[in-house]
Amino acid sequence: MLVGFFGLTSTKFTPYHEVVVGKDWTMIEPSIQSILLAMQKIEGGGFMATGLAILFLLIPLRQRKTWGLIALPIIVAANWLPTLYSAMWLKSLFPSAPTPVAPTIIFISVVAFGLGLFFLEHRKAGNQ
Repeated sequence: MLVGFFGLTSTKFTPYHEVVVGKDWTMIEPSIQSILLAMQKIEGGGFMATGLAILFLLIPLRQRKTWGLIALPIIVAANWLPTLYSAMWLKSLFPSAPTPVAPTIIFISVVAFGLGLFFLEHRKAGNQ
């Protein structure tokens, strides 16, 4: 949700966008700035929606509902895998751009680890 908040409240593009574009934000035409900010706000809304969905999934996960274990990776993958792909793609085109490849991999790994813990606990509780 924090990533979404930054996307929704941003007033310019990120430092890695600056490297990719090859221009400072102030050098971009106002009409192009508007389009870029609109896209960032749409992306921010998607991240906020993903965060809210994950928060709501904590309820069925705590109740050990199997459907929560299935829904969580689908929701995370739908948002974060395209994010990872885009960051890696930009990094391949512009190696000097500080794209968020590592933070994205870390987030996906933390979610996968947490999901694994939930799954193990779910199985353990089912065997008792």
